[in-house]
Amino acid sequence: MKTRISLLFQVRKSKIQSGKAPVYLKVTVDNDYFELSTKQWIDPTKWNAAGQKVSGTTEEIRAINSYLMNMAKEVYVAHDLLLREEKEITGLSLKNRLLCIWMAFIRDEKMDLRVIVEINLWRQV
Repeated sequence: MKTRISLLFQVRKSKIQSGKAPVYLKVTVDNDYFELSTKQWIDPTKWNAAGQKVSGTTEEIRAINSYLMNMAKEVYVAHDLLLREEKEITGLSLKNRLLCIWMAFIRDEKMDLRVIVEINLWRQV
């Protein structure tokens, strides 16, 4: 069955602290959706809603934009894994698969700390 997936990064202006607002990712699968915190805080006046990124060229802004793009890629990877396993794709199944991917980096006892640090640095580039 074909599913329609859309991603939307949103700034929560209602949760502004110290002049910065959190960025959330809203993932919609057909008519079902879920939201995830990106754990990124930005100046809400610099948010480009049409471009789904922070406007600017500083190193911090480039790192945030790169982090958001990597997060979007990981959603599509989780979707692709569900397709390959021929499992039903719902908002809940996609969210669970995505969280399993992220937790695998933390729980994998065979990975040493250097690998985990390298993965986190790669995600931020």
